[in-house]
Amino acid sequence: ASFVPQALVDALGFASHPLVTKKLHDGLHRAFFHLPDAVQAYTRIHPLVLEDYLEKMYTDPAKNDAMYYKQTFLFLLQDLFRYRYRQAFPQRLGIAACALCEERRRLERIAEVGSEAEARGDPRTVGIAVCVMSRRSGHVLRAAIRETWATRVSGAATLRFFVGAATVGAEEGSVVPDAGAGDVVELRAPEAYKAVTLKAFSMLDWAYQAFPNLRFLVRSDDDVYLRTGPLFAQLERRPPVTYLWGNFDHGSNPVRDPRHPHYNSLEQFPERRHPLFGDIFPPYARGHLWAMSVDLLAMVVDVWRGELLRHKNLSLTLASRLPHPDDPALGVALSNLVEQDQLSLNIDDRDLNFFSLNPSCNATYLNIHNRTWAVHHVNADAMRCMWAVDSMAEDGIEALDDTGALPDLCPCSMDVEEEVDERLGDEPFDYPRHRFNE
Repeated sequence: ASFVPQALVDALGFASHPLVTKKLHDGLHRAFFHLPDAVQAYTRIHPLVLEDYLEKMYTDPAKNDAMYYKQTFLFLLQDLFRYRYRQAFPQRLGIAACALCEERRRLERIAEVGSEAEARGDPRTVGIAVCVMSRRSGHVLRAAIRETWATRVSGAATLRFFVGAATVGAEEGSVVPDAGAGDVVELRAPEAYKAVTLKAFSMLDWAYQAFPNLRFLVRSDDDVYLRTGPLFAQLERRPPVTYLWGNFDHGSNPVRDPRHPHYNSLEQFPERRHPLFGDIFPPYARGHLWAMSVDLLAMVVDVWRGELLRHKNLSLTLASRLPHPDDPALGVALSNLVEQDQLSLNIDDRDLNFFSLNPSCNATYLNIHNRTWAVHHVNADAMRCMWAVDSMAEDGIEALDDTGALPDLCPCSMDVEEEVDERLGDEPFDYPRHRFNE
């Protein structure tokens, strides 16, 4: 009962709009967040009026917006199901079995190292690596993270900050004020926003080499307040098999204006011609926070090392030839692996409403609420405020009650100016904000 019916998958594959019972519809978000938006629910319908019902859906001008909405998510879900089921079932089963065997061997290797090694911070005991992208000058935010949510990253989890190198043409100076803290890794990629893809993939390579018994890598920005307890508890329940969790962008358009900081030339990202969306990136996890299983990390690192064999220097010249920034670049790399039949990718987009893209309780999109796990675009003061709220909670935030409710962060809310979507005018973006994977 927990699997999506084959008939529904087939219907979406043929670009049709399935009719499903409301009972089935109410649980579809447990497969993909937007799956309920691609199908039509019904409570009761008589076969004799079904034809008229369908004709009205497709021909009544009053239904145009609703049908366009469903068509949008139909195309989106086609991609997600194709990613998940790209390889044949026997191949997927074999890959999953091998991954679970490797998980057993990983636990055996950690047991051989011993519990004392974990207390010493031995990298062989690390199961979750939290990798925080930062700037050379970002010591204020790094200090705030160390004082707050990083104190909950312990045991089999560890945290590192990653900064770029001070080189000719870089945007920042040579000094990293907190370099002696022991948790800042200086990469060879230059410290420049144009080189952020180089920096991010170098970070993944570093972590994969540094932690031989890794289970998951968590990537975060340094302006994120993260409640690690709920996230780590969830990762503990997830099979580490070609798994990618995060807040997904399912169809953003590459910027083709050379003056824009997100510019992509046709060499960096050749034009794609989606039948509905036109020139778009493949699905990708937004870079402020995502988690990836180590088998998937190994594939990405292998792609990156192949890139380095062709281009020896991590320079701005190389950066100008790669997709930009790093989150859609990762999406492109994974899409290529899927298309080459090397991968069936388990995208987990079901927890969209645990993210706050805007550090405000009054924002119209992904605002802070009492079930938020991660808040983006926070400053050091807001981070400390949120930590004070969580620290004062009687039982902390390591365990959730049946409602999933967490301490209220609204006292730490910041003033934000949301980007206006010109297509919507003054209307706020409508999305299913009460949909949770539970």
